[in-house]
Amino acid sequence: ATAIDYAPHGFVGAGNVQAAVDELIDDLATGAVGSSGASRVGVDAAAGAPNALPAGSVKSQLAQLLGFLNTHVSAPTGAGKTYIFELLHESAHLKGQAVYTVPTRALANDKYAEWRTRGWKVGIVTGDLTVAPESPVVVATLEAVQAQLRVGARWSFLAVDEYQWLGDSHRGNHYEGALASLPRGVQLLL
Repeated sequence: ATAIDYAPHGFVGAGNVQAAVDELIDDLATGAVGSSGASRVGVDAAAGAPNALPAGSVKSQLAQLLGFLNTHVSAPTGAGKTYIFELLHESAHLKGQAVYTVPTRALANDKYAEWRTRGWKVGIVTGDLTVAPESPVVVATLEAVQAQLRVGARWSFLAVDEYQWLGDSHRGNHYEGALASLPRGVQLLL
């Protein structure tokens, strides 16, 4: 992403796409009242609670920034990586079907329940459960994604949560398999 041409906007000072994403994530994670993040995300921002942030202009700016490219976000747990996916979905910047992968069935069930409660049209695909796989957003385990790719499934967007497990000796192969099997043109959020 650092090699992609990028025209800085007024809300970030970064000179390339990856630096801009990193700056926004940092602001989301540290947006406490009185910090530099608060001026960007709103005076009611709470540190470490990106889902509680007001919608404001960050929502549209972040969606514009990420709406056309693959993105790698390196941020600690709770800093707002899932929030980026939620912003993209809620701002209607995701074109076609989006799959949000998680490493375990328990996490898949949690996200599925959370997003249904929020009124999203969402499906779930795990090793033992398939509900509404044609939905605009599908939560899936990596094993299920691999199985669907083997039979020719095509999506426009794939978000890979907890991708740091790529180096794990027991789970990493599922991340490798899913990413290596993707057809060209699938937009990624890692």
